[in-house]
Amino acid sequence: MNDTLMHLDNLGITYYGAGVDRSSAAATTFHPDINGVGMAMQGFCNLSGTSYGDTPLHIIAYDDPTKGGALPAYTSSLDDFVDGEVGGGRLTVPIIHGGTEYALMQSSGTRNDFARTVDHGADLVIAHHPHVVHGIATYDAGNGPVYVVGSLGNFVFDQERFEVFRSYLAVVDVVDGANGPAVEAVNLVPIRIDDYAPRLMAGEALDKMGRHVAHMSTQEALAEDPGSNYGSAVVYAAGGRLRVAMDESQVSTTDLVDQRSVALSGGSTGPVALDPYAGNDALAALHSDVAASCQVGRDLLNIGDFEDPDVDETFLEGDVWEQSEYHYVQSSETRNGNGAGVLLRKSSSSGRTSMYLLEEVEVTPGSTVTFQGWSKLANAGDFEVSIRLRKTSGSTYSYTDEHLDTGVNHDWQSFTINKTIPSNVDTVQIYLRQYPPSSGEGMVFLDDISIIQWDGQQLAVDAGGVTLPTPNAWDFVRCSAPGNSLDLDLTHRVYE
Repeated sequence: MNDTLMHLDNLGITYYGAGVDRSSAAATTFHPDINGVGMAMQGFCNLSGTSYGDTPLHIIAYDDPTKGGALPAYTSSLDDFVDGEVGGGRLTVPIIHGGTEYALMQSSGTRNDFARTVDHGADLVIAHHPHVVHGIATYDAGNGPVYVVGSLGNFVFDQERFEVFRSYLAVVDVVDGANGPAVEAVNLVPIRIDDYAPRLMAGEALDKMGRHVAHMSTQEALAEDPGSNYGSAVVYAAGGRLRVAMDESQVSTTDLVDQRSVALSGGSTGPVALDPYAGNDALAALHSDVAASCQVGRDLLNIGDFEDPDVDETFLEGDVWEQSEYHYVQSSETRNGNGAGVLLRKSSSSGRTSMYLLEEVEVTPGSTVTFQGWSKLANAGDFEVSIRLRKTSGSTYSYTDEHLDTGVNHDWQSFTINKTIPSNVDTVQIYLRQYPPSSGEGMVFLDDISIIQWDGQQLAVDAGGVTLPTPNAWDFVRCSAPGNSLDLDLTHRVYE
């Protein structure tokens, strides 16, 4: 601890929330002045580290016996900070390290800490630790809602799960208002981790990030008990950033209807892509000409289009896919966009080539998941898709071959694999393989790979329609109905 603080001091880097003992940590409150607005920022840790054993191994700081570490998020510490700084007329921001790693929503204990700080007058709450981005919540203690940022994401670390590659910066505008310092606006700058460094996002990748954060914001509010003081902010992509509003009354929306006639096979439509009208689009309602049972789903992968999602000097690096000279991301043959994968094998090759996800994709235990993608074969050997399911403990639950295409030559065709996720499985990986062709060189092109997790709720859709909470990031719908076709009206809500 002494070495760390010394180096930070020598480099002129501001820190707070840690010290050589608890009293020193509590005294590190950062008091910047932003264009005349006095602020107070302090860091707290909701994890004591007692599971590591003796006191010297704990994360938090102590006064007796003296031990360096983080300022604990005890109620007394939170209250002392917020009460003192609010009383001093400063815009007060507690920053809390807590929650559960990789969980997409904050833990109940950390949410209680959030609520307590706002009840005492905090103007903005920021948190981290889960390593994955969370939505933006609001909490109203009676004086108007306050933004609560449950997790900023990862920012630098590269870990085994795909979700850790997404992060954002929160850009907060503050003003000295009629009732004192206040948060005027919040915008988010999406970040993607690439080669252990944060990269800015742009274009379609930024739009997808906006829909993701918007969806998580809405889902957090839906998980609350009725009558809770928690609500959800509205998040949408605009102007190269993600705009944040307290509720839909603060934004403009336009509803557009996409009318589809979808073929039924065995009484099911299969996955129907929603094809958003814009990057800040949400599915607001479903109508059908006859009674149908429908589910909505999200693409958990969202980089299966092999496009370049970040702003840097490298093009189409496809860094989340394992690549070699025999399987890589290219741009000469695509189904959509600028990038697609390719698998290369010769008849003289000794074995298969395999392109697979380097990181695991998090899924909900017990959910239904569809693996879908498109392939184009040119003099190809057998094309195979395999799925690995991993237990919550990290070990492999199963590793199975799920799709085999012996077509040799064909234009773009889709493949679909449906799996029910066991209760003790929480991550998946997909493997795409080509075996040697009978002669010459074989090529398998791959594009628009999706891992669709279906919502557990069955929607009873008919001509009267069903509305959905917005904003959201539903990417697919599938319906069961009688007959040979189903007329679907998909109402898209575009945020402006």
